Amino acid sequence: MGLGVLGKFGDVIFFCNSYKVLTFKDVQVQRGVKYAQHDVLMQMPKQEFIGYEASTISFQIQLRSLFKSSPDAELLKLRRIVYLIKILKVG
Repeated sequence: MGLGVLGKFGDVIFFCNSYKVLTFKDVQVQRGVKYAQHDVLMQMPKQEFIGYEASTISFQIQLRSLFKSSPDAELLKLRRIVYLIKILKVG
């Protein structure tokens, strides 16, 4: 990634330089796992790892033309990403 690039989410590149700003804040990622519980006669129950739950990510961005970003273009990119995640059920 180039100078001033903070990260990337799909086609949206977050960066900050003297010409343009597109940054994020308050990033939260949640992950989980699934376990099954098996009862055992006269013993403590046993747990079995089943798999991972779907991960979620949330963050805040300000899309302002004042920051020399194109709010409409960036919002369209974000909507495409969300749409693709939903139809592909990526988790």
